[in-house]
Amino acid sequence: MYFACHKKRDDMKLKRREKDIMQKPSGFTLLELMIILCLMGIIAAIAMPNFMSWKHNYRLKAAAQDVYSNFQLAKITAVRRNTLCTISFNQTLNSQNFDYIVYLDTDRSLTYTDGEEVIVKMNLQKEYEGSVAMESETFSGNAVAFMPNGLTKGGGGGFGAGTVSLANTINGSIKVVLSSVGGVRMERVR
Repeated sequence: MYFACHKKRDDMKLKRREKDIMQKPSGFTLLELMIILCLMGIIAAIAMPNFMSWKHNYRLKAAAQDVYSNFQLAKITAVRRNTLCTISFNQTLNSQNFDYIVYLDTDRSLTYTDGEEVIVKMNLQKEYEGSVAMESETFSGNAVAFMPNGLTKGGGGGFGAGTVSLANTINGSIKVVLSSVGGVRMERVR
């Protein structure tokens, strides 16, 4: 009898709790939703300029890494194929302008000739949606080649040391520096 009495009392408490839960309103009020939306808007307004700056700097770093990697690719290709591999700047191919191309220079002229195998064609404005451009390059004759021994050769016949300067639209700048012995490094300018 004792257990039955406690069981009834427990059942009644459970039903009362269920009834209380069912009667409480659930969800968010319009005021609560408006406060959350305002807070999200404020956070987005604070974060957006930082995100845009980050995006432009990220693209600049990626473009500099592309130039760096393509110098390395030209060097490796020259050694593996035992021929000159040239990087020619401000080059036009099939009526399209490119910031640089990498090609096998079979006639060893450091000037692209129809029929030479093009390995890379790069238009930085197109590749990086207008946020990165090549400011300048300091190679003699606008070209540098890697010889089969991995050393560089310049357009004037000497060693091909020089730099490629890249800039983004928010005044960031990176230089990719090529030494006469074929070493490549990147330098942050601003």
